[in-house]
Amino acid sequence: MDTGKKLDQIWTDFITLTRSQAHETDYLAGQQKRALGFSLFDHRNPDYLIQDAANTLYEAIIDLAARRFTPPGAQKITIPTHDYYGRFREPYRDKDDAPDFKPSELWTALERDYGGDKGATKAMMEAAEAIRTLFSESLRSGIVRRGGGVVLSHSVYTEQWRGNGRHELSYGCVQRIHNGFTALATFADWTARPALAGDLRGFSIGGWHRSEVVSRERFAFGDGDITLITYLSKFEYRLSPTLAEQLNIFLSKYDDSAMANAA
Repeated sequence: MDTGKKLDQIWTDFITLTRSQAHETDYLAGQQKRALGFSLFDHRNPDYLIQDAANTLYEAIIDLAARRFTPPGAQKITIPTHDYYGRFREPYRDKDDAPDFKPSELWTALERDYGGDKGATKAMMEAAEAIRTLFSESLRSGIVRRGGGVVLSHSVYTEQWRGNGRHELSYGCVQRIHNGFTALATFADWTARPALAGDLRGFSIGGWHRSEVVSRERFAFGDGDITLITYLSKFEYRLSPTLAEQLNIFLSKYDDSAMANAA
């Protein structure tokens, strides 16, 4: 059974069970009222329950598509929920029409828009945007070339001294660096550098979630592809000449506003 049919079956089963439970609850409530003059059951209109569930299912299907169509290791692609609301939820927003919501039709539209290479392309575009966002200061001021390679940097903000030369990064910095490393790992996948991609992902997960930084600490990724030097006010990334050229091509292809225009 394909995904669309499974979703339709889940939805049909939910509606059937919800109406059955409501009928059984009303029956038992009636018996209690006749016998005791009161009931322990609160009556809830099943149409309202179904309407709420339809909204939940709609958002869950969007999230399922984002996860399903994102390439392995990449940041989950963004699918705006409002893009499909007018076609697949708004016509059924009144409580009496909620059962007419067709999950399979929504899934078919998502599969058409993001399935196959389309999801991979969107993941690359979002990775390019994240790289541009991380290095926006460097890209605005112009590319620095050193030793044939390229030096990119971004500012960081520390909140307090932790002892032993360590300073704590602000939460916003930690999240921005994590997103940037995930994007750089997606770029590394695009260049067919699995070792570099693995190093970047491993560092993103294990490195900056600790949220501490030491000035002038060095980290190497891949086979000399990227060297990171940390300072208390900025992080500096030194890219090998070959990788720098590939990053230029990557950003030119997936984000025209970034590195190519700054070079």
